[in-house]
Amino acid sequence: MNILIVDDDKIIVDAIETTVNWSDLGIEEIYRAYNVDMAERVLESHLVHIVVSDIEMPGNTGLALLKWYREKGYDGEFLLLTCHENFSYAADALRMQATEYLLKPFDREQLEAALKKCVLRIRERYKSKKYEEYGVWAADNHIELQRSILVKLLTQPFDESYFDRNEKLIDGESGLNREQDIVLFISRITDAEEAAEQYGRSLLRFILINICSELLFDTPDSMFTVCFENQNELFAAAVCQNMREKELTERAEKFAEYCRDRLHLTITSCISERCRIPDMYEKFNRISKRMLSDIMIYGKFVSEKQFAEYENMDEVSFLEIDELKRYLDQKDKAGFLNSIKKSMMKLKRQAGADAKMLMSLKREVQQVCYAHLTERGIQAYKFMNGDKFYRLEKNAERSIVDIIRYVTYLLDSMFDYEEEIQKSHTLLERINAFIREHYMENISRNEVAEEFCLTPEYLSKMYKKKTGMRIQDYINENRISQAKRLLENPDMSVSDVAVAVGMDNFSYFSTLFRKYTGMTPVEYRKQRGTSF
Repeated sequence: MNILIVDDDKIIVDAIETTVNWSDLGIEEIYRAYNVDMAERVLESHLVHIVVSDIEMPGNTGLALLKWYREKGYDGEFLLLTCHENFSYAADALRMQATEYLLKPFDREQLEAALKKCVLRIRERYKSKKYEEYGVWAADNHIELQRSILVKLLTQPFDESYFDRNEKLIDGESGLNREQDIVLFISRITDAEEAAEQYGRSLLRFILINICSELLFDTPDSMFTVCFENQNELFAAAVCQNMREKELTERAEKFAEYCRDRLHLTITSCISERCRIPDMYEKFNRISKRMLSDIMIYGKFVSEKQFAEYENMDEVSFLEIDELKRYLDQKDKAGFLNSIKKSMMKLKRQAGADAKMLMSLKREVQQVCYAHLTERGIQAYKFMNGDKFYRLEKNAERSIVDIIRYVTYLLDSMFDYEEEIQKSHTLLERINAFIREHYMENISRNEVAEEFCLTPEYLSKMYKKKTGMRIQDYINENRISQAKRLLENPDMSVSDVAVAVGMDNFSYFSTLFRKYTGMTPVEYRKQRGTSF
């Protein structure tokens, strides 16, 4: 496959060409153009499968090139880049069948993900002849059709007639049949707002499918991997046939680790017990409900077998839940503890305080406390840690005295941190100070939220409400302000300046600098009269 890069900024073209791993994408020839006329001449004289074009260029725009490209009958993939959020641009791009519309600045991984999507779409078209019996549309989109069937099997009660009509599409040499035992891998994706803003929701789903497919099945486009929204929640799921539980567990944990480290997502995952196709809806419904309701498994990896133990505990409520919630709202530590003691004394007289009862009591207290914190945007698991906390939590199942010690420590930790959070002015100053001290590192909203034990969503809303600006804009402003100062030093190259302010991707740095100053770093340096 061949690609054409079009941008009036030669530095951007150089950066794209040198930073992307083209061989991994299967790209053989890379052509360059610095305006629309030059791009049209390249397209008329060379075979080009993918075009990456800036929109804003002197003379004709990237949209004009895309229109010409489609009018000429070219069916390749077209990726548009722009510095400005403009709805009309996006609408025109979609109308003329642009594959992706990326907002500058973007990083290498974001661009590679979009290019990979282009490559896979091209490969799918090449495979289409094998599927002519399913019709032209089905032939061009057979994997998407297969995935849509899997999503329906997961999210809607099994329909015998629907499955009969579509069985041929998903059955076959490596397909599924209703008599075959399968295992479902289900992941709930949270803290996805920043990634969705960076990549777009459609591209983010594609990335998640790609990662899950690669790590579970060693191929980027397995039909057995899907990503979809259900009840306003984002899920990734895979249907596994002949994989040992230990191997699946290891691969699933790598998926969660990759998403956490590279995309800053929180993954709550579960492997189902063996089932068959008609049982998929029931399995997904049970597991997804548990993921949404059980705070204790949030961000963790569990198996469906573990649910039985939890569900047995949930059948009986030992405590006065509404009363405990009221005491938490009032920050009445004594009332909360007295309510627990009263419930435990009653149970002790009736049945005795065995380990199972104490375990259930601990879970109920944790659920109430964690729900209280979640409503206030506080990530409990971030600060409820340390040797003392873990020791008290572990010992809580030994005796009534131990569980009271644990709950006392839990309440003290909660109320102390809530009091700190309520001092929002002081907190805002600490957040800004943290950003000023760490802007040169690879930080974003998620890292700042983690530092202060807040959810990213709560931090964003609070920061915007208090300052009128997005927290990422404040991070970028600090970086650009420092970059301007460093560019005054003739001994530092522009790439050195980029690294010094926390951006090792030169293309991203140059685009971001132009967004905030109206000129590239090189132009800024020339204007200031600084030479190398």
